[in-house]
Amino acid sequence: QGPLGADVPLPLGADEGRAILRSCYAQYRVKLIELMKASLEQTNDLFETHSHIPDGDVEMFRAKRGEWLERFDQMLCDRFERRLEGERRKGRRPDADASLATLRVLTAFDHDRQAALKDATRFLDRYTSRELAALDLRVEILLGDPGPRDIDNPFAITYVLDAIGASARAVYPNPRVWRPFMERLLSDLTSEINKLYISLNRFLADRGV
Repeated sequence: QGPLGADVPLPLGADEGRAILRSCYAQYRVKLIELMKASLEQTNDLFETHSHIPDGDVEMFRAKRGEWLERFDQMLCDRFERRLEGERRKGRRPDADASLATLRVLTAFDHDRQAALKDATRFLDRYTSRELAALDLRVEILLGDPGPRDIDNPFAITYVLDAIGASARAVYPNPRVWRPFMERLLSDLTSEINKLYISLNRFLADRGV
């Protein structure tokens, strides 16, 4: 039985545990990229009511969506591989525009979008917390990490947010572009990634984890 079952967790060797994690990640990656593509297809209207964003930036946003998706995918894969090699997440870098000098010139729109992005992130965390907690326990077994509950789960929301944020800021340097973009992605992603976590938990449970 798995960690939530009546019996003790199935003992796994390190190689077997990582093989199961890679199988799990393969389906996770495919589904997550599908979700991102579906969200990107609905972003043509993203800046229709934002008249203060230059038309050139809007056109650049639309033209570089494919580049963003490729970068996101690469960052997600890189972070997963590093975690399997034993490298733990150190936390996201602060936003490039978060210096005191920049914060002094933020407009009401900038503050609103910053607050909206934080709200979307908190809601995503709350919405997925139950399924992610179950997935944390299973991933801990597969990684062979010792307790207590300091689990660095490469499937966690923090890893998704790292990849979304870093790739968005790299492709779209203007915060007035990447903030609304990230907010839209997180809004579209919330219920769907929870379903994805449900499917991952079932996948692992079927394998006795």
